[in-house]
Amino acid sequence: MKFSLFRKMWLYTLVIAVGLLVASCYTVPQSGRSAFNVIGVGQEINLGLNAFEEIKKKEKTSTNAVAVAMVQRVGERIASIADKDIPKAKWEFVLFENNEPNAFALPGGKVGVHTGILEITKDDNGLAAVLAHEVGHVAARHGAERISEQMALAGLAAGLAIGLSQEDR
Repeated sequence: MKFSLFRKMWLYTLVIAVGLLVASCYTVPQSGRSAFNVIGVGQEINLGLNAFEEIKKKEKTSTNAVAVAMVQRVGERIASIADKDIPKAKWEFVLFENNEPNAFALPGGKVGVHTGILEITKDDNGLAAVLAHEVGHVAARHGAERISEQMALAGLAAGLAIGLSQEDR
């Protein structure tokens, strides 16, 4: 049986994709959920650090000493527990001057909190619920998982584009 160049490329792409999928599947220790991740912890930490530095350059940080201290205190306490799940994380908790009730986490332990959420959380206990949620994203490596999925989709799209361009010849 003779395969056209297109079929060979498609077959190679499929074999590589399946190989990467199998090699990159793991079980998230915190939840037991299966996940796909091709990003190493060191690379993940660097990506989060670089992205967070960019955000800090663009966004205004809060000067409310009491609120900043609360975010630091609660964040550090939760991070100390999460360190067993991701010991190489470089935890940093920053309060941004933003009325939107939101908080976010980036890979490697970078957590941003908007001042607007403090009106909802009210105290250490309420803030702890929000920060524990964000730290959970970091510990489960959700950021690296999303990046891995995007890389896999881009690779599949590139393989398909190459295969289709070969078929036209």
